[in-house]
Amino acid sequence: MKKTLVALAVAAVAATSANAAVVYDQDGSKVEVGGSVRLVLQKAKDKRTDLLNNGSRITVNASQDLGNGLSAVGQLEIRPDFSSDTKTSRLWAGFKQEGVGTLTFGKLLTIGDELGQSDFTYNFGGINKVTDSGDKVAHFRSANFGGFSFGVDYLFGNSAKTKEVNGQVVKVNNNRGYVVGALYNNKFGDLGIDAAVGFSQDNRSTDATVVSGTLAEGNYKEKGFTSGLRVSYDKFAVGFDYSQRKTDDKAQGVTFRVVKKDDGGKAILTKYHKISEYELGLKYQVTDASKVYGEWLWGKGKALDEADTKFNGFILGADYKIHKNVVTYLEGITIKGKQAGNTVWKDNAVNLGLRVFF
Repeated sequence: MKKTLVALAVAAVAATSANAAVVYDQDGSKVEVGGSVRLVLQKAKDKRTDLLNNGSRITVNASQDLGNGLSAVGQLEIRPDFSSDTKTSRLWAGFKQEGVGTLTFGKLLTIGDELGQSDFTYNFGGINKVTDSGDKVAHFRSANFGGFSFGVDYLFGNSAKTKEVNGQVVKVNNNRGYVVGALYNNKFGDLGIDAAVGFSQDNRSTDATVVSGTLAEGNYKEKGFTSGLRVSYDKFAVGFDYSQRKTDDKAQGVTFRVVKKDDGGKAILTKYHKISEYELGLKYQVTDASKVYGEWLWGKGKALDEADTKFNGFILGADYKIHKNVVTYLEGITIKGKQAGNTVWKDNAVNLGLRVFF
């Protein structure tokens, strides 16, 4: 039966059907195969026009009905690229109880992935600073209770307690983390309300030093926070997000979206010990097949021994659905940062995208 399932899955992918294909459905067992091809033609500042793979994927979902509303669930998602590299982006399994929620374990998205409310773009938008995925995660996502739901995640850290570096035994930190989030979603006629709030904390390591006679890695914490609200009415929607990420050690830092410095011809990202961002997004559904959208981003970054960097940017875009499973879009961004009133970096980019779902 396993060989039959594999053959059916391969055949379903090769056929590039318009919808995710149910390749096996018997005795409460169900296997579905779907995915998308996502390509972008991009012109970015100081670069030639390029054709990019933008997260194309093949997804296999499996479930087994266990009775009384309980089921076992699992997912495998791989992401091929133009090169020979193929990345496993999702690999998880767990249990789902109707009316209660889903408990899963593996390489998956956290509740942090659901927090943003202001991003209507395909590529350039989104400011969420809460940890949104992990390689080894225990994830609980509740069912919806009158519009309210929540999620809790535990991110496993290093299993090894020590490691050897240049013949010396070094104590290794447990770089674990956690994420919590709450959401609200409801409709009142043509009026829709969505709200979200979430927090994450990740333990990080620094180079080993001698502490109380023991060679051990240093450590610090990265904390993320995001809150958002979206209001929709008929064909119009507006969303607003606030997000922050910071470290408890100012000598360490988190990176922002743009390149600022150059190190001997190699581009590097400036690290800030605190980033605060705001995003206001607007969307109008012109027709059932097309929408236009725009976003305004602004915020501030704090770096050790540097003046604060204030940044703002604008995004405009439009899409058109050729078919329910085929969408094209045009999207552009301009964004810049200033220190003490002087522009220290500026980036522009335009994407022409195509996504085909199967």
